[in-house]
Amino acid sequence: MALHRAARLAKAPGARVLLTTFNRKLAESIAKKLPQVAPEEARVNITVEALPVLIALLHREAFGDVEIVDEATLRLFLEEAARDRDLTVDPDFLFDE
Repeated sequence: MALHRAARLAKAPGARVLLTTFNRKLAESIAKKLPQVAPEEARVNITVEALPVLIALLHREAFGDVEIVDEATLRLFLEEAARDRDLTVDPDFLFDE
């Protein structure tokens, strides 16, 4: 539904549409589906991004680079925490959340 709405809004002259989600994989999936619902002239007006990625980009533009734990280390921390609590959660889902 949101993808169709973004495609419609992006057709307006001067339009810029930002479509966000909290989940990185969902953002990637939505971006892949965009060509199915929006013509090229509308697609150039649409940005699909996961909120954490967008926040990092905006922060970097405003304040410069920050040093954050790398993805591999964070994944190890999350997997260890899940194991310590006997959780059976998909590691990719845990990381995205």
